[in-house]
Amino acid sequence: VLDPICNAYKSIAQQSKFLPGQDVVVFGTGPLGLFSVQMARIMGAVNIVMVGLEEDVAVRFPIAKELGATAVVNGSTEDVVTRCQEICGKDNLGLVIECSGANIALKQSIEMLRPNGEVVRVGMGFKPLDFSINDITAWNKSIIGHMAYDSTSWRNAIRLLASGAIKVKPMITHRIGLSQWREGFDAMVDKTAIKVIMTYDFDE
Repeated sequence: VLDPICNAYKSIAQQSKFLPGQDVVVFGTGPLGLFSVQMARIMGAVNIVMVGLEEDVAVRFPIAKELGATAVVNGSTEDVVTRCQEICGKDNLGLVIECSGANIALKQSIEMLRPNGEVVRVGMGFKPLDFSINDITAWNKSIIGHMAYDSTSWRNAIRLLASGAIKVKPMITHRIGLSQWREGFDAMVDKTAIKVIMTYDFDE
């Protein structure tokens, strides 16, 4: 659990130039995205928008709101750029945390940012980009690559977790025996689960 917390901490608190009072958009509804929502809340974001897809509506969007998201945007049915700018205002959206790794999410992230805004790319994408990034030059926007974390991230993430500022329990959607491993994997695939805890339940 500490790994995604540390990544969320480093991407916002150490790598970005985020200032309290700004707005944050987070792409990706897995643990990285949900911990990023919490870090944005801790850092003093006003609007925190979680962007996901139709399969996130039932389970992950409600948990995102419980953990601090002030709005959710369904990328399957809504114009993501327009909707995020409506929620945040074009002048306030200075930071996007992109945790999905999808090229379309990176494209939308760049488009929605205000001038001088930043995208921290936490998610790993494996396909070549198929869109222009001239918007970065034209409006002084930045893409910041993210990989792993350091001792500062680790130490401070542990302190935030111990203090209760970072919450994990709402993200543990399943507690099952190891003999039910297939059920756990199926739940992850269909996004009815976020974190699955498996315990050893075989006879010795």
